[in-house]
Amino acid sequence: LPDAYSTVTQIIANISDVIANGFPELLQDGQLCLGALGNDCSVKDYDLNITTGEAQNPWIQNVAMNALVAGRVMSEQTSEQYSYGGFFEERFGGLTVLSLDTIIYSVSHVPDPGGHLPPDPFGQFVWLRARLQAAAREQRSVWIVGHIPPGLSTYSFSENWHQQYLLSYRSIVEDPELGPCVAAQLFGHVHMAEIRTLPNAPHGSGPILTSSALSPIFHNNPAFTVVEYDPSSGRMVNYKIYYAELSSGSQPLVWKLGLDAVASYEVLQGALANPGFLTNTAMQELGWELARGGSEWNTYAEWYSSLVPNDLMYAGKHPLLAKNLTLQAQRSYPEHYRCGTVISTQAEFYKCTNTTNPYLYLATPAKSASDHEAARAKAWRRCGLSSPLWAGGGFQ
Repeated sequence: LPDAYSTVTQIIANISDVIANGFPELLQDGQLCLGALGNDCSVKDYDLNITTGEAQNPWIQNVAMNALVAGRVMSEQTSEQYSYGGFFEERFGGLTVLSLDTIIYSVSHVPDPGGHLPPDPFGQFVWLRARLQAAAREQRSVWIVGHIPPGLSTYSFSENWHQQYLLSYRSIVEDPELGPCVAAQLFGHVHMAEIRTLPNAPHGSGPILTSSALSPIFHNNPAFTVVEYDPSSGRMVNYKIYYAELSSGSQPLVWKLGLDAVASYEVLQGALANPGFLTNTAMQELGWELARGGSEWNTYAEWYSSLVPNDLMYAGKHPLLAKNLTLQAQRSYPEHYRCGTVISTQAEFYKCTNTTNPYLYLATPAKSASDHEAARAKAWRRCGLSSPLWAGGGFQ
């Protein structure tokens, strides 16, 4: 971009304005919560200076005042906290939202600090623990939101966050005193509708989801996720995916309900019966159902990219798409994929998949569509497939 600073700021401002105008009642009632910056929400991809010792971060302060506050989607009071490190707390009745800056934990984050990574950039982990301790004392439900999810990317089966940051985060959200008040964790970045699970979450911990993308650049129809929750408890009770099929020309998008998670997955219906809301445990059970490669896997594969053909559709007991795959490849990939949805380190993933060498690891994390395709090809070879399913930027 010729003037990336101004252009990116204006893009964020434009999006803020669209959301504000699209939800006038929420705007008027002060119920909009925006501010989780993505890797492209900077002058360079994944770029954010860590300015822990300063009162404000120049780029985040610019975004706060010239895009979010100007766009009426963030209050000036919230912007004061946000301008320091890109994280903040908002309360909506009985629900507390903690919005995190996740760019600073990414393996792709720049500039490279050189030498050792700072143990707690912006003091965000200390802040997160303190806010959860307060919520636990007051018996408030907390929703954590951010852009880059912890754990692995299921495109490349390589780590999204530096391992030390992943372990620090898990030590907080898996804390037996703090974890139960975390009613949900919502992330983006991966462009697909996926589940994530914590390996050792305490009883009562909520589900973790990544949302589909409006942008179709990674072989997906435009889609978004709507989460439903009980306002009295702050607990998630369902999530639904709405999508629009891309059309040629200038025809407007027609949005339709795609997936109703509770209606589609029996294990989630069981969670609503007891304990009455969706939990990490219920999502773990769903993960095991996916690993079996049956009807749940096919449903998941359909809405993974909102009906656009994807390589999950070639796997399972009764694949949605035909391909001359070995039986080993068809049956192995669902379990391989499930291992990737567990929020784990690289070594833990290899142990889960019985991989004893870094066969699936990319030298650099996947950033582009071509990188993603190369990573998926490696994963399929590990499952017994000799030729890749991805070719020429799409499916053949």
